Amino acid sequence: MCERCLLCRMEQHTTTKPGTAFRLCLQDRTQSGTTKTKAIEITVETDGTIKASFQDYTITDKDEFVKGKDATPVGQEPPQEQTVTKEQEKTLETLSKEEIEKAREAAINYYKETVFEVESLKPVEYNNGQLQFAVRCKKEGKYVDPDRMAIVEQQKGTWKLVAEGY
Repeated sequence: MCERCLLCRMEQHTTTKPGTAFRLCLQDRTQSGTTKTKAIEITVETDGTIKASFQDYTITDKDEFVKGKDATPVGQEPPQEQTVTKEQEKTLETLSKEEIEKAREAAINYYKETVFEVESLKPVEYNNGQLQFAVRCKKEGKYVDPDRMAIVEQQKGTWKLVAEGY
């Protein structure tokens, strides 16, 4: 879970102007508990003109849309107890050379089907069963800067690429 969470709600309401307005409220809550709320209001006028505004917003008791049954803030579920497995306790330093080489092969096999020419794969981090590589590569003969990253994990005893990019 990230350090910040969003509370997003939409309200449809009629304004004093002709047409219909929609308000999307975004509330950013930091770990320290402070919040900032912004609103994007989109109005569709009767002549078809669309107007949008973005401003600070304060949620009040009149904002019924916050009280709906779907109004649980994203990321506010209570933390679940987690069991740490032996695999999760491993670190990059405790992986065997054989494990790292098999993981490297999985990443290299992925890149064989791309436009990138791999120059080197350097293991950077091992966390929660996933091994991350820094990938130094070329595209059309020119080095890609910054290095790309590839993340592999063991699935049913075989290393598989699960994420790739910058």
